[in-house]
Amino acid sequence: MINIIQSIIPLIFAVNLAYCFNKNRLDGEHDYPKILNSSNFDDYVYDKEYATLVEFYSSYCGYCKRLEPRFAAFAENVINWRSVVKIAKVNCEDLANIKLCRMHKSKTYPTFRFFGAFHKQDEDGIQISKARLVKFYL
Repeated sequence: MINIIQSIIPLIFAVNLAYCFNKNRLDGEHDYPKILNSSNFDDYVYDKEYATLVEFYSSYCGYCKRLEPRFAAFAENVINWRSVVKIAKVNCEDLANIKLCRMHKSKTYPTFRFFGAFHKQDEDGIQISKARLVKFYL
């Protein structure tokens, strides 16, 4: 009996581990946080009934790389709040997004901006201070 239990425990652990890392369990959100670019940013952020937290990052930034798993975990933890707030990110290293990143004053990375519900296109999002984020990713 003990041998059976000892052989089942690793199996249960493996199944739970696979479940935790299975991105398909996010109710159809296969890329969450949502990856935005210059062609879909406006449609996803402006004049919506929900707020949006956007991370402007560089794929070459060391801090951004360290933050990525934690930001993904944060997005997964708040996924049930999608009707109120959505989480997204923009890769400012992509040449197609340079104008978008400059428009939102993202010169250092990561930069976080909060766009409230019904945010207008001519209004700038609220930049979240890096000092507040230090404890989050260090």
